[in-house]
Amino acid sequence: MRNRLFVIVALAGLAGGVLAFVATRRGGDEALAGERVVVAFGDSVAAGQGLGPALGYPNNERAYPARVGAALGWPSRNVAVSSACAATAGRPGSHPDTPDACTTSILHDQLDRARGVFNGSPRLVLITVGANDIQFADCSIEAIVPDLSEGACENDALRRRLEALDANLSLALDRLRQRYPGATIMLTSYYNPMPAPAAEGEDPCPIYEPLAALDSPLSLVSDASLRRAALALQATVHERFRDGVSALNEVIRRVASRAGASVATLDFAGHDLCRSQTGDGEATWVYGPDYDVRFRVTGAAILGGGKQWTGTLPSRCPSPTPAEPEPFSTGEVTRRIGVVEVVYSARVTINCMPHPTQDGQQAIADAVVDAVPPRIR
Repeated sequence: MRNRLFVIVALAGLAGGVLAFVATRRGGDEALAGERVVVAFGDSVAAGQGLGPALGYPNNERAYPARVGAALGWPSRNVAVSSACAATAGRPGSHPDTPDACTTSILHDQLDRARGVFNGSPRLVLITVGANDIQFADCSIEAIVPDLSEGACENDALRRRLEALDANLSLALDRLRQRYPGATIMLTSYYNPMPAPAAEGEDPCPIYEPLAALDSPLSLVSDASLRRAALALQATVHERFRDGVSALNEVIRRVASRAGASVATLDFAGHDLCRSQTGDGEATWVYGPDYDVRFRVTGAAILGGGKQWTGTLPSRCPSPTPAEPEPFSTGEVTRRIGVVEVVYSARVTINCMPHPTQDGQQAIADAVVDAVPPRIR
């Protein structure tokens, strides 16, 4: 049961949701003054999932592309869609190792969609894509519970997905360059949403205590034992997420360099999904899960016989998507460990994890604006 809980907590990976591409055709916009226009492509991060519409144009004004346009004083057009990849599996030109889950993409959907919402040549093209291409949700599961691994993000499987992303993203950038020969093309990197290892004397992020207890009920023997287990789990999860994000960003930077595009680097360090629970709620840039986990222990004097954790990291998502998974609940589960009987229940809701909060979308916009070359302003 504890493995299933970890799966639910991880399954919001930088994968970007499970929404299908919905495109309602509309005519081209009236001609915009000049070419000082932002056009954005990509996945749920660029679409602004959790903060309004995430199915492409018309714009979600809370998503970072609209914020970039506002900062520059330019109109923006955003055709990014939740769950999008660089290319669609099985379509002409897509790499054979493109995951079957890639059913909508920049190459096979959004390029056509963009023609319907802006007929000119934008000055700036923004792209956030790649997490769905490597099925980062699966990588996230392995990062938290290695014994669940089916090889999705180990060795050859991850290598093949990264190679497919390299090929598909390269082709998408080639097409974008052909479509918009004078535009500046800028990609964003991805961020690690998980809290870094706690510094000496710091407490772990609260969610790691129930996760550590579910992983090893014997850690409930004392507050000190539970704290040690939670600290160790927090460090391990951050390290594995870091490694996965680094591999993804390496491909993004390599492809961008070949295509003559630039990359705006995103760093959410110090602004992770736990920040609001450690005294700095204003600095939280990414949503975390909503959880309620309860333990009752008999047969030994362990933590006074029970423990309960309830919380939302950092707050309730204001506009969850229709396709957000139903809350996961274990029901009541009993485990016997020698003379000790542990009864627990767990309920976890994704709560837009790990999409950016409003502050996170603004942080991405700020990073992009800072990286925009002065010559095109």
